[in-house]
Amino acid sequence: MNFWLNLSHSFHASTITVLHYCRSRLAVWHDEHNQVAENATHENLRRLPWILAAFIPLLVLGMTIKWSEQKSSDAAYAAFARLFFWVDVGLILWLSFLISVLYIYKRHNQVLALGHSMTILVSTNFLLLGVTMSALSQRALPSATMYVLGCIFSGALLLIRPRVVVPVHAISYVFFFYAIDLWNGVPHGYIVFERLYGFVACVIGIFLSLLLWRWFTTNELLHREVEQHRNELEFCNSDLTRQHALLEEMAQHDALTGLLNRRAFEQEADLAMQRARRDGSCISVMMLDLDFFKHVNDHYGHPAGDDVLQFMASVLRCSVRDTDVVARVGGEEFSVLLPHTSAVDACEVAEKIRLRVSHAPVPVVNDRTVSMTVSVGVAEFLSGHIGAFSCLYAAADQALYKAKRGGRNRVEVSITAF
Repeated sequence: MNFWLNLSHSFHASTITVLHYCRSRLAVWHDEHNQVAENATHENLRRLPWILAAFIPLLVLGMTIKWSEQKSSDAAYAAFARLFFWVDVGLILWLSFLISVLYIYKRHNQVLALGHSMTILVSTNFLLLGVTMSALSQRALPSATMYVLGCIFSGALLLIRPRVVVPVHAISYVFFFYAIDLWNGVPHGYIVFERLYGFVACVIGIFLSLLLWRWFTTNELLHREVEQHRNELEFCNSDLTRQHALLEEMAQHDALTGLLNRRAFEQEADLAMQRARRDGSCISVMMLDLDFFKHVNDHYGHPAGDDVLQFMASVLRCSVRDTDVVARVGGEEFSVLLPHTSAVDACEVAEKIRLRVSHAPVPVVNDRTVSMTVSVGVAEFLSGHIGAFSCLYAAADQALYKAKRGGRNRVEVSITAF
């Protein structure tokens, strides 16, 4: 007794588990179908004109055959051929009308409003045509072939949701079940066989439709997932590109002033030297050092020193050309490379910078101001010189030290011949 009771409980629990699983799967599929329903409608609207147009030549061929068969000596068969001839004429007109409606709606960008209804209508037409043709054929040659073709066409050509395709096919089979028995004189054995044949065709049509819909749903969701991952990768790549550019910017520029650092300045200088050699032009460099900068840090604090450095950077930017290269090469040391510029012209620029610094008190923290001066050393590579930039840089540095030793707040030129 306990064995059977335990078996009953186990079977009941397994049944509940299976039902819960089936219900959860159906809920998942329902959600997936809702996600792809609009895309399926677009796909059907793309297919429908071609499907409908493809049937018109077949119907014309059928009309031609039926027209010739109307001259048969068998009056019953001739009447049957005449009936099918007019059925084909009506179908051609109906399909032409549907194609025209699709064309008109497409021109007015309203095909989506028509799409779902048109899909169901065409599918129903396939099935009802199969039912009608199979029922009419019972008068001459009992056959369910047209209904079978209608089920296959409906299931294999159009994307229809399972909740629609099952009742549509089921209703069509009910019509088929009774329609083929409308004519007297058809042997009962034929009727039973055709009903079974039609039932199998109905099941196959449903299976094809479910298979096609599931295939489309799976591929569409997979395509969206791939597209989402592609977008995420593109976003990550663009973010990495931005970060790489930022790192490059940070690697080449001074964080406080935004000017080039020494490494980047030397790279730019080497390129400028190569261009100067090709062009046969002169090139000059300035070395600038803020006088008594340590005094500012000691008496006003490092934030005030930062303000002074940023002020100096802004003065340099405003005083040189876009083609000139400005850099902070040390704590309070700056350098400016001036292509196509002689030492005389470079000294004029240096003097302009010196005056701007000395005549403009620098606002610092706590609403205070600091007066600053700058010493400048200038050196020039004459046209055609093949020396390295390090030589020019060292010469400008020597001129800077000369300005420092000469009392600061002045411009000196290197006397070394280049």
